[in-house]
Amino acid sequence: MKLKLFLLLVFISFYSWSQAGSTKMFTNNGTFPVPAGVTSVIVQAWGGGGSGGGASDSPLLLGRGAAGGGGGAYASAPILVTPGATLNVVVASQTAGTSGVGAAGGNSTITGFESSILAAGGSGGDANNTGGSPAGGTGGTIAASAGSSKFAGVNGGNGNSWNLLGLLLSSGAGGAGANSGGAGGGAVSGLILSNAPGIAGSPAGGGGSGAINSALGAAQIGGAGAAGRVIISYSCPNYSITSTTATSICASSGTTSSIAVSGNAASLPIGNYVVTYNRSSPSGIALTANLTVSTAGTGTFTAVGLTTAGSSAITITKLDSDTCSSIITTNNTATVTVSAATVGGTVSGGTTINAGSTSGLLTLSGHTGTVVK
Repeated sequence: MKLKLFLLLVFISFYSWSQAGSTKMFTNNGTFPVPAGVTSVIVQAWGGGGSGGGASDSPLLLGRGAAGGGGGAYASAPILVTPGATLNVVVASQTAGTSGVGAAGGNSTITGFESSILAAGGSGGDANNTGGSPAGGTGGTIAASAGSSKFAGVNGGNGNSWNLLGLLLSSGAGGAGANSGGAGGGAVSGLILSNAPGIAGSPAGGGGSGAINSALGAAQIGGAGAAGRVIISYSCPNYSITSTTATSICASSGTTSSIAVSGNAASLPIGNYVVTYNRSSPSGIALTANLTVSTAGTGTFTAVGLTTAGSSAITITKLDSDTCSSIITTNNTATVTVSAATVGGTVSGGTTINAGSTSGLLTLSGHTGTVVK
């Protein structure tokens, strides 16, 4: 019941105030910076495929086929995240085949969320170095995985051994990755005295097939197990602002102005942004600046390049927070007043007087700015 309620709350938070859903797919380890306003994501993961077994040491007139590796499991789950945090995504890498027993595929998960989302890798296929019928690798299991939805990978096919010069010899196929994952490597076969490595599985999570070896041929390696995959799905908020204000500056003290933006907590949530803005004087188009919102609904960024005295309009055109983006068209302009740099000028006139007497006329010329007594 608690899980159903959590999933319902996630659904409501995704679709009640957000843009269309977004996804990011990882085929290798990577990072996912959480955009501002995103507090939950749905993670789908496929474990890696196990590699196929190797085959070797077939005696005269005999052939050996090794077993295929198991396919990776699938798991999915919603997880709660913190805007501005970075998720470390772990994707099972390809598993190389060897001439011995195939290696197990790795797990795919999010670091720190292993108990909530993890897709287990498939087991490697048994080698055929002694004859018999080696067993295919077990697909990644539900028991070894974590998530609100889990599917086991497909088991790899068994190997075999043949007489009569290895006539009609074949290996075990690799198991497919779960839930529309990648296909397993196809079984390797040959008519007579065949020697061939196994075939690699396809991403995501396909197991490699076993190798075949005949009549004193060289050892053959199993097919590689395919890498896993992770997909993160989320919905971006619609960012907007309700007011934009600017501080006036003096050219003698700098060429930057602090621009304050405000909005409601939902439309300007806590997180890190990149602001795109235009400047009227001197003209500047599609300038960018970093904006950090520590308190929902308010933040500041620095407009630069204000080198011309007079008025300069700063117009915000877009707010980006990592992969989330909103075009800004209202309440997005503030005017910066740039005062010319002050010049002290020179004083002339006056005569030598006694203490306490009124001086002669003093004349200030060549100055700019306001005279302060």
